[in-house]
Amino acid sequence: MFWLKKKDDAEAQQAKAEARFFLPIIGTLSIILIIFIVLCLLTTGGMVSNGAKIAETAFCNKKDEVAANIRKEYYDTAFRITEQRYHVSNDVAINITDVREVAKLEVLAVSVTEHSIVDKADNDANITSWLEVAVNGVYTVDLQAGEYLVDRARKTVTIRLPSPVLEHVAIENEEKLFFKNDLFNDSQAEGNALHMQQRKEAFEKAKDEMISNPDYIESAENSAKILISDLVQKVNSEVPGLVVEVEFVE
Repeated sequence: MFWLKKKDDAEAQQAKAEARFFLPIIGTLSIILIIFIVLCLLTTGGMVSNGAKIAETAFCNKKDEVAANIRKEYYDTAFRITEQRYHVSNDVAINITDVREVAKLEVLAVSVTEHSIVDKADNDANITSWLEVAVNGVYTVDLQAGEYLVDRARKTVTIRLPSPVLEHVAIENEEKLFFKNDLFNDSQAEGNALHMQQRKEAFEKAKDEMISNPDYIESAENSAKILISDLVQKVNSEVPGLVVEVEFVE
């Protein structure tokens, strides 16, 4: 109902505009007709005199003025009607609220495998142990901590965010590659304690690799730019040609 009502009002306004356009034209033509009749009467009766010449001059001047006014009025009215019919505003609505609500966006998953090797000469229990540990981690970006600059006229969104951070680091798998107790010491407790020590050592090495390796950080940022841009465009699917720029700040 709202759209139908709005459409009727628009047509009524257009009709009024067109009526206002033709009224001055009709009035002007009436004036020209009256002057023309007067000239014809003066000419027919042989009374063309200085007054007639003055009237003729006035007629010509008025005719030029009227023609100029008609052209201007026609242009102004045509422009106004066209503007009402076809004007489209560039001031579109761009939604960033739904983007913020995503909060922690996972942008890159990494996996690092590290080894811990203990020789029997390195411990009092004379145990030799080789342990392989696979560690997974996920880089995330906090969308709620970002600064969003929206230019509705140009349909551009610039997002400034903190750099991706490593979260959700956990051991995925571990495997004993080699294990040997001392011939005279097969204590299970000492073996378990050594295993836990190696497990922790391998985990910390893998985590440090994920945090310090610049290749992982660069890959996380590149992945974040693609995912965030796709997310903003998906949320604003009704805005064609939307441009999204993502920047990372310290």
